[in-house]
Amino acid sequence: MVFGCPGTNTDAQRNQSLLSGHYGVKCWVCGLDETSYIDGKLPDSDTRAGHILVDLRFGPNMVGDILDESPIEGYVIFVTDLEGIRYNQPPVWTGLKKLLPALDRNGCCSEKHYSARVAVALPEGVSEVRLEIAPILNGLGPLSVGRISASVEDANPFRATASSKASRGHSRISFLVSLGAVAMLLLPGWSCMASWLTEES
Repeated sequence: MVFGCPGTNTDAQRNQSLLSGHYGVKCWVCGLDETSYIDGKLPDSDTRAGHILVDLRFGPNMVGDILDESPIEGYVIFVTDLEGIRYNQPPVWTGLKKLLPALDRNGCCSEKHYSARVAVALPEGVSEVRLEIAPILNGLGPLSVGRISASVEDANPFRATASSKASRGHSRISFLVSLGAVAMLLLPGWSCMASWLTEES
């Protein structure tokens, strides 16, 4: 694989671009439980602005197409942006692998094998993120690539209330304008002007 960075780049944190070659992920969790999703997103149970509380369920590690946790000691969860790029912060959850029941290497993926409750403060100015589950390799630490969840949007009830109030205010103004127009048409002389304005427009 060949990676590169534009010669005009001035961002020291910019990731390199893959110029040629390809890669595949050989070791990652077999799947995510999506039964709790609402409109394709993970629901946030924390109504505080700038905080999320999510229950995430996922399956065990697989190597290739076979369920196998022998190369790992557990799992970590990172917060990423909507493109799947990790924020510069430590894992928000860490858990050891289950020793029992023993995995059936040729069995099906149980997407509810693990459950993690993630409570975290969002980066400043961010209202929607994703979560990344990565296996922890024995003696080596977390893999640099994991499985990415659906997005989680900050459940801030004050934002919805403000939007609702703005909508009601707009409707009230529209009603008053319409009422004023009717009153003008009922006054002597205004009907001709209204007719003239209609023809001109």
